[in-house]
Amino acid sequence: MKIRKKENASVTVTLCLTIVVTAALIFSLAEAARFYGVKEDAAEWSHLAAESLAAGYQPYLSKKYDLFLLDGSFLGEEFDTDALEAEMDALLAYNVLSVTEKEGINLYHMQKAESEITDYVLLTDDDGRVFMSQTAKIMKKTIGQRAAEKILEKVNTIQSKQTTGGDPETSMSTAKQTLEDLKKESEISVQEEKKKSSPLRKGENTEKSSETTDPFQSIQSMKDADGILGLVVPDGQAVSAKTISLEDCLLKRDCEKGTCKKSGKGGWYERILMQEFLKPEIGNFIEPAEDAALSYGTEYLIAGNESDEKNLKETVNKLLLLRETLNFLYLQQDKAKNAEAEVLAATLAGATANPAIIELVHQGILAAWAYAESVCDVRTLLAKGQVPLMKDAAVWKTQLSNLGEAATMPADDKTSGLSYQEYLDALLYTQSTKKIAYRGMDLMEQSMRHEEKYAKCRMDHMITEFHADMTYEADTLFLGLFGEDLAGSYQFLEKTGYAYQ
Repeated sequence: MKIRKKENASVTVTLCLTIVVTAALIFSLAEAARFYGVKEDAAEWSHLAAESLAAGYQPYLSKKYDLFLLDGSFLGEEFDTDALEAEMDALLAYNVLSVTEKEGINLYHMQKAESEITDYVLLTDDDGRVFMSQTAKIMKKTIGQRAAEKILEKVNTIQSKQTTGGDPETSMSTAKQTLEDLKKESEISVQEEKKKSSPLRKGENTEKSSETTDPFQSIQSMKDADGILGLVVPDGQAVSAKTISLEDCLLKRDCEKGTCKKSGKGGWYERILMQEFLKPEIGNFIEPAEDAALSYGTEYLIAGNESDEKNLKETVNKLLLLRETLNFLYLQQDKAKNAEAEVLAATLAGATANPAIIELVHQGILAAWAYAESVCDVRTLLAKGQVPLMKDAAVWKTQLSNLGEAATMPADDKTSGLSYQEYLDALLYTQSTKKIAYRGMDLMEQSMRHEEKYAKCRMDHMITEFHADMTYEADTLFLGLFGEDLAGSYQFLEKTGYAYQ
């Protein structure tokens, strides 16, 4: 049988210190590794929270217009960053708690997670350029730069021709006033002759007998008859009676402003793309948007009135002036028509009139003729026909001898030239980017508000981009094993954000 002997054991101070130092080193390394692990988790949770918030985009705008935007009022009336932060905090709490409540040991748990929205960009910022930039991103998928260049080329051609066409309205009014002055002078002369000469014999008339038609009276009769829409709208086609309120439109509203000093990208290409984005969504007289707030949205972009009828009327007047100017330019170059107008001018002004006066009347007659032709042109455009930018004798319709017939001439069914929509492009480009963008957003807002749950939504509350500071706090884990004096906590500041593309 073996006899066990008890021996006394001891640990030296050196060994104790070695063990303590080794343990401290191991736990310090473990805490350092945990620190970076927690920091990585904080960064991941930050991006996850931002993306989760952005996933709550406004559903109506995304479905109808393919625009992804965050409603900064959360369907309420007031823009509220506190509500955004509360939503972020709730997302953070859910993500953190979903980790810490799992069974087992979690070495990366947090004690605190808070957010603060620091900057944001709104759709209406930078006078509509942010809206232009957002819509351009969508349209770049379908319209390349070459296609946009062709649209711009047509617009520039129309505008340059209009610029060189002179001012037919001034020519017409000047000629009309000149003839009225001549008539008054003639009447005064007749009265003076009456006083000097013997009384008129029975049946004698002092006025010259003339069957010459006054073109200015014909034009005035046209304008006074049924109004401009009565002249050009195709027979049997009713004009939309839709109206909207402009009391709170974006151009009059004190819009909410974003805090991020970021301008939307915008040049001629983006401008064309914005207009191409809006046109099929908002409609026009030829292709009305029946389910929208206004059926003639493109005309609203041009005119900015509260009703379809007023917008169409103003647009038609602009088209008439455009076509009148181009027709006036053509008449200046047509020798035969020029000669015809000169003969009539001499007849109306009198053979003894000053040549300068005859020339004034001559130019006025050309302007009146151009206006009568423009009535036929616009009627053709509204009937879905096409009108060449610059006409020639083969396609000219009206006769100087009877300009009044322009009021009843049928629309031309020719398919060569520019369409109504192409002429509208030129009119759109006369408006500022801000007006086009804001009026486009007006129509989108009005249509959105037709649905009861979106009745309070505003386009100047829609966020396209936001940035946030995320604050986290985590207690030390391994260092606390050496006593409360070494226990503490870490604080992390993570920056995150999201921009809709």
